[in-house]
Amino acid sequence: MARSMVLLDREIDFSPDEAAYGGESIPYPWGFWEGSGPPNRKAISDQVIKYLRTFKARAIVGNPPELSFLHILVPPQSLPLPPPYMGLDSGRISSTDKNLVALYAGGYRPGSSLLGGYLIYDARKDSLSVIPRLPDHDDDLHGVMGHQSAVVMCDAQGEGYLLAELFMPGFSQAGVWLWKSSSPEPEWVLLSGSHPLPSSRFTVDLCFSYRGSILCWVDLLKGMLLCDLNQDCNNKFSFIKLPQDCPAYDVNPEYPDIVRPGEFRSMACVCAAHIKLIALDEYGLELIVWTLSPDLSGWNITCKYNVKKSGQT
Repeated sequence: MARSMVLLDREIDFSPDEAAYGGESIPYPWGFWEGSGPPNRKAISDQVIKYLRTFKARAIVGNPPELSFLHILVPPQSLPLPPPYMGLDSGRISSTDKNLVALYAGGYRPGSSLLGGYLIYDARKDSLSVIPRLPDHDDDLHGVMGHQSAVVMCDAQGEGYLLAELFMPGFSQAGVWLWKSSSPEPEWVLLSGSHPLPSSRFTVDLCFSYRGSILCWVDLLKGMLLCDLNQDCNNKFSFIKLPQDCPAYDVNPEYPDIVRPGEFRSMACVCAAHIKLIALDEYGLELIVWTLSPDLSGWNITCKYNVKKSGQT
């Protein structure tokens, strides 16, 4: 019987696939280094995607609370990787949906200059797919919005999946790029419409999908941005604030990175039916759970737990 859930570490180190190559290193045809002049950015990006397509995945599944492991295996190299590839030694899980896991390969994020792309692991098929980075010709990417803002979602209209990436077409606006794997020729498509952000400091702490059509990006200090793919461009986006009684934390605008809300708050879609927010109070003594109403109109407190401090009996 398949397990209903697994626990994964977000950070994944890539490791050489020694078994597949009999422990021998292999040369890789770095073709773009050949020629009279230096390679352009598109040529390098294309070669990075070619390299990512040599990757394999191997999952080791444990029973929660035991961690499961997703190993990303790369061909062992007889020579050091060229400079553009040196950052492609690890990945970070951005989101999951049912049997799908979406990762960033390397340090790439929308708006950054680092090379990389996206990896989609399908646990049902035990397969690994590669998706290229957002189009480089887009001049409106004004910065990274978080360490994980790529939402993967099973395609409710058929086989395959959707991958959505949040980006900033302006310093106070949010837009969405969408990749549909079941398209005859998959490519990144910019959705029509955008939505004003509550603050230029809106940061995606986590993201997930909801009800098979709604994409959610959460700033644990401000609220949640939603994109409903079933709505027209005028009603596609909405923003839901955190509960009024959610403990507030002062953030020094000069040092916004000092506060790490993921250490005392989290939000998720639970059992594919409810969005729940869980948070510790400002004293770390009480754990509060809110549930978002089905019509997305407001939050209700559903549970409170007393937390014993470490060392107390």
